[in-house]
Parts: sequence; structure tokens; C-alpha cells
Amino acid sequence: MYYKKPNIISAYYSIVEKGKIKYDDTQLDVLKLLEKLSSSFYSYNFFSKNKLGLYLYGHVGRGKSTIMNIYYENCGITKKHRLHFNTFMQEIHEHLHKLRNTSTKSPLNEVAKSIAKEVRLFFLDEMQVHDIGDAIILYRLFSALFTNRVVFLITSNYSPDDLYYNGLQRELFVPAIDLIRKNMHIVCLDGKQDYRILKGKAHDYFFGQGADEVLASTLADLTYSKKEVDISSLFINHKEIKIKRAYEGILWFEFAELCEKAIWTAEYKKIAQSFHTIFISNIPAFDFSNQNEAKRFTVLIDELYEYKVKLFCSSAIELSNINQYSQDLKRTVSRLIEMCSIV
Repeated sequence: MYYKKPNIISAYYSIVEKGKIKYDDTQLDVLKLLEKLSSSFYSYNFFSKNKLGLYLYGHVGRGKSTIMNIYYENCGITKKHRLHFNTFMQEIHEHLHKLRNTSTKSPLNEVAKSIAKEVRLFFLDEMQVHDIGDAIILYRLFSALFTNRVVFLITSNYSPDDLYYNGLQRELFVPAIDLIRKNMHIVCLDGKQDYRILKGKAHDYFFGQGADEVLASTLADLTYSKKEVDISSLFINHKEIKIKRAYEGILWFEFAELCEKAIWTAEYKKIAQSFHTIFISNIPAFDFSNQNEAKRFTVLIDELYEYKVKLFCSSAIELSNINQYSQDLKRTVSRLIEMCSIV
């Protein structure tokens, strides 16, 4: 059985009563809409013109992922899957690579059919499109998945129209935007409160001169009585990443090693899966001269956040001043405030 009557609103109130989240009218309105639309999402009429899911966007820290998770966990769907968007695209590229030397005439269609066999509801968290390769394939991929009646929940800091804005050959991505608008309900969630900042430790920030010394002192306190591991580098996917200090489950990296090299989602995911605590020193100010480094940093933080890694950092400037550069960095700073002690 794919679907049973959901119990979404009562689940929301239960979580509020337990003190895990704060009650918010705008969040509840989205959940009520999802509950109302649920039966139409999972119609078995192949020729149904019902929309296939909800695209939820808005500023960072408003609870988009939280309420989509509440729906995801309580919607009554058994064949479902949840991925961060970066991981989703990484897996799609891996599938396509495997099919490259086969006789398959339409690899993307094969990938979509494979997904549709296993998944009725797909939750893609934090959609962001910056790579021309991703932009080119997303229209055909989404088209095939919608044709196969896969229901999507998508969260993003960007409205559909703002995805891949000013990107290289953006005209190739516009049909994907049209497809999202045609097949999904589009909802903006923009409550006044950034709940990550509410939960986080903004008062723990140290930055500027002497920040690395404080970082080293924090490491010493955390690793008291632990034996330092004698390794100088990690090798992930044939890429060397130098390590400044290492203890069991704990690594200290320089920002340059993580974000100035050709490292991306797969390597960051492996680090996040393998270590419970990460130290990063010398995070710079971001501007238009280091856009690539900023993009890598956002992906790194996304992966560390996804795997609940404890993070300690030193920064050239107060991190709240970094978020003027881009919407992605605003999300990154908000996540940092929630997940780490910044020193």
C-alpha cells in the first residue's frame, strides 16, 4: 500500500508540546495545505492533471526543512526517499556515468524509471542550481520523473524563477522552471523569525586577531587526555586533503585545504560521515573574487549539517557579515549559528 490517511497536524502539535519547535502560524498553514492536497498528490489515475507536490521557498531559518520533514514522516507514504539536493545530483551523475557505455538510448529516462519503481514521494531539501551540467539535465530529468508520477517535496531559499539566476546559458534551464511551476504548488514561507538564530549560539562568536589561538585552546580542552593521531593528510577519491591536527573522530583543517581545491560533494560527504567533530581555521571574507571558494563552503556546511557534525571555526570577520554576498551564504551562516561554536 502506497498511501494511508495522514496524521500531519496532530504530529505538528505533538512536536510543539514537547518543546522541540516553537508554534508558528505560517508553518501550520503550510502543513494544513499539504494535508489538504495529499490525496490529490497520490491519485493513481495516470492521466490525472493533479499537481505532483509542493515547492516551498523562503528566507533561511524559517523552518522549511522542519515542516517538510513533519509531512514526510507522517504522510502515510511507505515508498519515499529524502536527499539533500547536492547529494541527489551527485547520485544522478553517478547513474548516468554507469549507463554511458551501455546500449541505453535514453539514460535519463532509465534513471527516472529506476527511481519511480522505488519511490512514490521524493523529498529534495535545499534545491540550488549553480552548475551548468546540472542545469542542462534537470529539465529532462524532472520531465521524466513527473511523467512517472513521482511526487516531490522541494525546499529552497530561491523561488523557482530565481534558480540559476544569471547562470551560464540559463536559457537551457528555463524549461525546468516552467516544468516545476506547471507540476507543483509553489508556496513562499517567510515568517519573521530565523529559528536557527533563536536556537543557536550567536554570543559565542570570536573572530579576527587571536581567533586561531582561541581555536587551538578549544581543541586542547576538547581533546584533553586523548592521544593525537599521527596523520598529515586524508585521501578521498584520489584527492589529498592536508590535516592540521587529528584525534580519533576529530580533525582540524585549514579553510584553504577544504575550499580552495577541486573538492566537492562526494569528498565533503565522506568527511561528514567519518568524523563527529571538525575544526576549520581561517575562513575568509567572501566577495566576488572568491566565488568558487564560497560555493564549496556552502556545500561543505550543508554536508556537515546533514550529518550533525559538531563544528568549530575561526574567521577573518564576524560571520554575520559574510552573509551579504549571496543567498546561499545567508543559509550557510544561519546553519553555522545553529550547529557550531564559532571561535
